[in-house]
Amino acid sequence: MALLFSLVVVKPCPCQEKSRMVGVDLNTSIRGSVCINAGYGFGEHWSASGDVSISYDSLVYRKNKREQEHDAQFSDRESSSSDSRQIVTAAMVSYWPKTVFSGPYLSIGAQSRMSAGIITEAGYVVPVWKGINLSMAIRLSTTRGMHQSHDAGNIRIGIHYRY
Repeated sequence: MALLFSLVVVKPCPCQEKSRMVGVDLNTSIRGSVCINAGYGFGEHWSASGDVSISYDSLVYRKNKREQEHDAQFSDRESSSSDSRQIVTAAMVSYWPKTVFSGPYLSIGAQSRMSAGIITEAGYVVPVWKGINLSMAIRLSTTRGMHQSHDAGNIRIGIHYRY
């Protein structure tokens, strides 16, 4: 019986050479957010990745808040300020039919915006030059119950560095 277990050999994944990725989403940058994503290939056809998207409003929120408080001190009317900060995080598992971080892929995961939701994504990654890749994808998400989001944020175009 010990001989049977000793014959099991784990085949190393050829993708481990270049199984990490970091990048930015260009489409969200145009629409008013900074989106940084990172991923790690844990098998020949599988990867895990995460996104963090921060709206430009949240980057200048503190400055605007201080200005509003200053103006409120010296004006007769009360100013109502709403917290316009928005941070979106997502975690996904992706299947790559060819090899990790190259060619077509399908993803499923979870996203947190104001409430949790499920995301699915289908895309294609094209190598451009020495580890730099261009990715194009369509993402569908459900947040706030089962309301599905259909806006320009569904189209994702990104630039990634694979190492």
